[in-house]
Amino acid sequence: MTTWAEDPATPAGQIWDEELSGCGAWDPSPQPPDHESMNTPEKVGSLLSAAGFALERVWLEPLEYQWDVPRFTGLRTRFGATKRKLDTLDPRAREACLDRIEARMSCLSSKDLVCRGTAICAMAAT
Repeated sequence: MTTWAEDPATPAGQIWDEELSGCGAWDPSPQPPDHESMNTPEKVGSLLSAAGFALERVWLEPLEYQWDVPRFTGLRTRFGATKRKLDTLDPRAREACLDRIEARMSCLSSKDLVCRGTAICAMAAT
């Protein structure tokens, strides 16, 4: 399994969050804010063991990904919380929100589209 050790924020992601909030978009199925229960290798190992898995290995993996605007926008409009939020807006409000996001994203540098974080990876067996 893999999960984030931390939830990395990027300037590009902040633009999306700000604009969606400003439009009154909301998440009809928010995920529970319980990442604290699995944000360290030790916690992940304990959860897997408690679920009956034989823990083989748990490690931290640094990650870095360079987004470009079309791929970042494609992800945000097709999956996850941002898609669910967009879907709560009527078509006109959605288009206006996406236009504002596009205008703001066009001013970003490539460094503003870099996601850096750390993942917790684990291998376990039944």
